[in-house]
Amino acid sequence: MDFSIIFVVCAILVALAVYLLAVRHTAKLNALEDEQAPSLRCEVGAKGSVSVYGLQKNPVTLYANQWRQLDKFMATVIRFIDDNQNKLAESHNEMP
Repeated sequence: MDFSIIFVVCAILVALAVYLLAVRHTAKLNALEDEQAPSLRCEVGAKGSVSVYGLQKNPVTLYANQWRQLDKFMATVIRFIDDNQNKLAESHNEMP
């Protein structure tokens, strides 16, 4: 039996699975953005930070490089939330 063909087929299947997971994750993020977009807003703080209003009573404030770092980490955060959903609470505070 030619194992190189089996290896190539397995590699293709893995690549397809990764692609499908990425598409699913992108769809979830887009849906999340669509849900949150109308009530969220950004402002530049006095010291050059970026504040996001509308998530909670007080703004979430980080510097631009911190937001970029968090953006790169969001896939991990979403996976963590999905993996721990049964342990997590949801906020019931509706912000205007």
